[in-house]
Amino acid sequence: MSARRLLFSLPYPGHLRYFDSVVAELTRRGWEVELYFEAPDKQPEGIESVAALPGVTVGGMLPKRRDRFKHAARALRIAVDYVRYLDPGFADADYLRDRMGVKLPGRWRVLRRLPQLPSRVVRRLIGAGLVVERALPTAPELDELVAERRPSLVLAAPVLMPASRAADLLESARAAGVPTVGAVSSWDNFTTKGIFRVVPDRVLVWNEVQVDEGVDLHLLPRERISITGAQPFDRWFDRRPTRDRAAFAERVGLAVDSPYVLFVGSTASITHPDAEIGFVLDWLAQMRASGGVLADVGVMVRPHPYNSAHWPDVDLAPFAPAVLWPPSGANPVNDDDRADYYDSIAHSAAVVGINTTAMIESAIQRKPVFTIALPEFEETQTGTVHFRYLLPENGGFVQVASSLDDHLAQLESALRNPDAAREQVESFLLRFVRPHGLDKPCTPIVADLIEQTEVQPRVQDGPVARALAAAALRTVFYGPARMRTVRSRLARLSGALRGA
Repeated sequence: MSARRLLFSLPYPGHLRYFDSVVAELTRRGWEVELYFEAPDKQPEGIESVAALPGVTVGGMLPKRRDRFKHAARALRIAVDYVRYLDPGFADADYLRDRMGVKLPGRWRVLRRLPQLPSRVVRRLIGAGLVVERALPTAPELDELVAERRPSLVLAAPVLMPASRAADLLESARAAGVPTVGAVSSWDNFTTKGIFRVVPDRVLVWNEVQVDEGVDLHLLPRERISITGAQPFDRWFDRRPTRDRAAFAERVGLAVDSPYVLFVGSTASITHPDAEIGFVLDWLAQMRASGGVLADVGVMVRPHPYNSAHWPDVDLAPFAPAVLWPPSGANPVNDDDRADYYDSIAHSAAVVGINTTAMIESAIQRKPVFTIALPEFEETQTGTVHFRYLLPENGGFVQVASSLDDHLAQLESALRNPDAAREQVESFLLRFVRPHGLDKPCTPIVADLIEQTEVQPRVQDGPVARALAAAALRTVFYGPARMRTVRSRLARLSGALRGA
């Protein structure tokens, strides 16, 4: 029996941190896995986690579309991705809307004049855009890749990056009769990226929250969505510290007989380096001035691996005992760095962050987790939908304060009673991370569903929709004069809506 071949598309190698356990499980089951990336030079160290696995090959860059439709497809996709942020559900998401808006091609920037629109209008606009996109022919370069590699199945994740070529790959696979799977990579994918524009044979999500997001925000058929749980976190559930607390504390330069608080950094898109440094220094200063247990509690600052370059120049000595660890940052993609990261959380007494996946990884170790909702972080905290899932009023576990004084009081209380919020943490993990049971790893579930995927009927648009789509392609993408007319009409619509 010939080996089954999986063609797996990801944005860049660093994205493997979400799926390396799945790749390992599939190769263990006899699959050959071919990896393709849209940006193969970004975070190349991500390959380390799967490079030694038998049956894994790196195909390199996912081919780009180069036919006459390439500009049309890109412009349309970014426009649709932008329109979704006009929905009232994203009313406070100025950061996300602006981030997508700057990607709009020149002639499409008129969309930024539109005000917030009713949800039903946004859904119809998105639906119309997807109909037009489905009228585009498949990309010849992706057709050739599928024909040459003859995969048993094509998997793409997260299919949500703005103007992602993964959508073209899935369409080419479906046209060739190859089963297709699309998967979310992380907890924020459905609400911080673009539209899930292709309807593959199966869509893999973590939990019921993401099922609702897929249906409501991305117009995915509910019957195509399967819940797997969050397989990226499997590695943290059954792990144990590599070193005991005393040995670890001595290694990093903290007292072996005193507790420490861990600060986990965020990506640069969440906390600008200067803002993060300023916050941490102010936080440390107020801790030391507060008296009580916080005056001399140990502190470890662990920067995000992709937002760490600025930290080695920061002097934490005035706030001792406080250390930067690791001193030059580290991305936990190999066993040693993962052990070090795990131990950093495991031996801490409490964890503090702004908005980062490390908060969930800390919850898995049943640590009390805290954040401070300050004005300088409003856009990337409450201004994002996924952050709200961490909040207690939404079934989350993070203890939130609106001022540093309130935060320090919460933190001191947790140091005295670290298990006070444990029930809340357990409830979140069961609902959001491992909905099939806290003792049930998610990776085998993902692999099972991939193996069980079969070709499903294609989404069919009616004759009127197809005719409108064809007309849109002719007028919008091939007639500059008509494009000027479209922009003029959009401008008038914007003015009418603002005046309503």
